[in-house]
Amino acid sequence: MNSITRTLCQKYTNLTDEEIAHIEEYASMLQAFANAEEADAFIDCCSMTGRTAIVVAEAKPQTVPSNYSIPILGMLINWQDEPAVDRTFRFEKPTRRMCAIHMPEDRNVIQTVEPLFHNEKLIGTLIFEKNADLAEFKTRDSEKDEKKNDDGILSGIAGTIIENLSEAVILIGNNDEVVACNCAARELYSKKLGYVDDIMKMPLKNIQPDADEFFLPGSNPKDGIKKREVKVSSLSLRYTTIPVYSGNVKFVIVIEDVTELREQEKHSSAQGIAMREQRHRLKNSLFMLSGMLDFQEKYAEELDAYSVLHDTAGRLNALAATLEEIVHVSEKTASLKYVLEKVRANVLQSSVSTIQPVSIKISVEDMNISSAYASPIALIVNELLQNAVKHAFPAGKNGTVTITAEKGLLSTKISVADDGIGFDPEQGRKNGTGLEIVKTIVKEKLNGEFLVESSEKGTVATFDFME
Repeated sequence: MNSITRTLCQKYTNLTDEEIAHIEEYASMLQAFANAEEADAFIDCCSMTGRTAIVVAEAKPQTVPSNYSIPILGMLINWQDEPAVDRTFRFEKPTRRMCAIHMPEDRNVIQTVEPLFHNEKLIGTLIFEKNADLAEFKTRDSEKDEKKNDDGILSGIAGTIIENLSEAVILIGNNDEVVACNCAARELYSKKLGYVDDIMKMPLKNIQPDADEFFLPGSNPKDGIKKREVKVSSLSLRYTTIPVYSGNVKFVIVIEDVTELREQEKHSSAQGIAMREQRHRLKNSLFMLSGMLDFQEKYAEELDAYSVLHDTAGRLNALAATLEEIVHVSEKTASLKYVLEKVRANVLQSSVSTIQPVSIKISVEDMNISSAYASPIALIVNELLQNAVKHAFPAGKNGTVTITAEKGLLSTKISVADDGIGFDPEQGRKNGTGLEIVKTIVKEKLNGEFLVESSEKGTVATFDFME
């Protein structure tokens, strides 16, 4: 029988059986690690998409209280929430004592992360977490502000100027350790990058900005001034290294936080990007609508003009819902609940002439989806709702149609269920093109699967898509 660790690795990672077995060996010792370190212990592996990590093993300490009141096994972790895990995955090196966000309960924790290798390949990370509110950490934080640079390096007029610069300034000695830094550097590493310990005397490899070896022990100051801008967690940082030929200082690192500048640039260009995105989506939507009308041509002799015009109007309204006010988070994402609410309103409005009172309910927690999926989803849900309203409830019969959405680890599933009279999915409905259209859109636009189950108690149509 497979272990939970193996099941999670097989389902959500690209690890081989041999690599998973290696992870399982560490998982079997995790409780002992947690007790010895007096910390919560976890093993995280990179997910298939590479955009997140997934917790494949966990152990709570039996010697001290845990930071967690609920299990987090199987939870997806965003890199920006755990900079220590992010750093270890990027650098393939241990990371000591960095702050992270305790996601289920929104509390800060201190992480120490060890890389796990198999045949020289990084396959996961071993993580130890302690409460950031413990007195020992508070004491160290208060001592950091009082700690002075060694050997009076930042002294005199030059030292006063450097100490008051808004940019972080770090002096690296001949021993490849930090020998001096200003207040801005301490604030950057402690408050923004999550370092718990003071960077004074810290090895150069522990403060490097990324895994591309911009500066590492043994760097030659004769290489001249080097500049680089990197993305670290949610920050945009501009690094400059300047050779120095003075005493025990080898070079100076100047770090400018340009996150706000990059956000302003992004905001200023967002309007133009949004316009281009809207035009692109409009073009794709019109092509989709054209394809749907072409598909209906083979039923032209069986369908009356009113039915065709009515269905086409509904599809146009569904597309309009994705173009009117769709971008709620950024130019690349859209609110799924907003799309569904607009489609629901359009269907109800276009069905006011029906005799039977049919209600449409939405049971969906809001979530963000790719804007490229907004139009296909709107069209699919529109077709399913129109089908239910027209066919599931004979004249005079009350009915309810319920839309639900469930977001999984790797895919999202949307269902449209009614409590109508049902039908035979194999035979389809007379003059019914809606389900064929839905199958085509799900397959070609969402690369997903479509399933219909129906009985005398009602019909449930489900489709999924992966982001």
